[in-house]
Amino acid sequence: MTRLALALLLLALPAAAQDKAVKDLDGSYTVKAFERGGKPVPDEVKKGVSAVGIAGGKLTLVAGGKSLTATVRVTAGKTPPEIDLYPQGPEYEKNRKFLGVYEVKDGQLTIVYVEDGERPKDLKGDAAGATKLVLVKK
Repeated sequence: MTRLALALLLLALPAAAQDKAVKDLDGSYTVKAFERGGKPVPDEVKKGVSAVGIAGGKLTLVAGGKSLTATVRVTAGKTPPEIDLYPQGPEYEKNRKFLGVYEVKDGQLTIVYVEDGERPKDLKGDAAGATKLVLVKK
């Protein structure tokens, strides 16, 4: 019986660490930088993002009066830490997943992700098809 309890505890530890990593991202953010393929998006696109928030494992982005949501899952034990975004809504196929990496540093959250293809290896965001968001916590 003790072996079973120990095995269950060991299995639960990584999940608890992942839950904490997602919870650590919770907050309201403003957009500091927004790039695609290593180039800044036009100012009107950046300014059109009126709100970004993460709460309870859900990312919400309001752009052009439209609210977009995605479930957030992280693998914090990797370098850089990995983030998977599962967008929700009728415009996305079921189980669609954007692969990315992220960093939290000095009150700033940087996410680099791709909608298709391989997960970015770093936070540069200069690969074709990569989107880079630099968010500052309010």
